[in-house]
Amino acid sequence: MVDDEEAARAWLLAEIRGEHGLGPGISSYPRLADDNQRRVHALCVGLERSGLIHRQIDEPDHVLWMPGG
Repeated sequence: MVDDEEAARAWLLAEIRGEHGLGPGISSYPRLADDNQRRVHALCVGLERSGLIHRQIDEPDHVLWMPGG
């Protein structure tokens, strides 16, 4: 993950779309005490607000994000 917020959002969106070769979707774990996981989750929430991704699984400890609004 990159440091610049704009670049981080772009990288994460490409990851969720499957452009980095792992297939579409990404999981976040908002309750983990891991700064990186909290950052990934917060970036995903911002992408969701923009209508670029949506939650396929929405549980308190696990969210599966998929491309598209």
